[in-house]
Amino acid sequence: MVTAAGTKRCTKCGAEKTLADFRQRKLRDGTFAPTSWCRVCLNESSKLSMRRRLEDPAARERAMERDKCRYQAVKADPVRLDAERRRKREYFARPEVRARAAERSKLWNAQNPDRVLEKHRRWRDGNREKVRAASLKYRTEHYEAFRDSSFANQSRRRWEEHNHGPGFTIQHARLCRVFWNNRCAYCGTAVVVKTLGGHGQRAAGFDHVVPLSKGGAHDPANHVVCCKPCNDKKNARIPPPEIMAKLEPQLDAFVSCLPANSFHRGRCGPPTLEMQRAVFEAEARLKGRGVPVGTWW
Repeated sequence: MVTAAGTKRCTKCGAEKTLADFRQRKLRDGTFAPTSWCRVCLNESSKLSMRRRLEDPAARERAMERDKCRYQAVKADPVRLDAERRRKREYFARPEVRARAAERSKLWNAQNPDRVLEKHRRWRDGNREKVRAASLKYRTEHYEAFRDSSFANQSRRRWEEHNHGPGFTIQHARLCRVFWNNRCAYCGTAVVVKTLGGHGQRAAGFDHVVPLSKGGAHDPANHVVCCKPCNDKKNARIPPPEIMAKLEPQLDAFVSCLPANSFHRGRCGPPTLEMQRAVFEAEARLKGRGVPVGTWW
């Protein structure tokens, strides 16, 4: 019974709660009245019934057939169909429902990675124009990040081939550019690329100080920022001792300032907040510490 204070006692748990804690059911005369059980008790009862249906195959089949018949009846009635859609919109607009749905989706994606990749592949195959337009927009607005990502993908392949060191990731490339102040480590030429195509500037890139063909490791301690002319001139040669004597202390300082266990390799999803914070802090420590050593050619 509803009291004058706007509360009602649940006949299931016996607790007195506000009317907002009860669902509304439609009566025969068209009016609405609160249910006898509160929302919590109704949800617990629904979960128990669902658990029993899952344990009993025959009950599960009957429930599926009943839901199918109900769906067909609602679909044939425009008024009921509109009311059902409105009810679902209101239900899924609740913050707690959206949070539970996000958690279930995240858990399912983690348990079914192959199906997620297959779904994404089907969507890309059916929306090639959208994918191409989005890719072009990203490359145009974030060209430096796009170059780092491309280099990291290429580096992942080379890391898998040579299996030397911990690999060179997107975050490593970003911090390497910050360390050398976007200048070539050999000649000091600015290699910043601000626009797609880089008109009037040398293309930014990286170089293995000790080439992979000579046994060099594919890790941050063996990478420097390098412009294309210096990269072409150096080719697969090892720098002479006087150049290595200048480079090695700087590379050691670069590696010592890198945040530990804060880099991911490959397509492992976007970086976490802790990873981004560690990279930002490392940028402040590394900014402009690299000094070009001069060329020997």
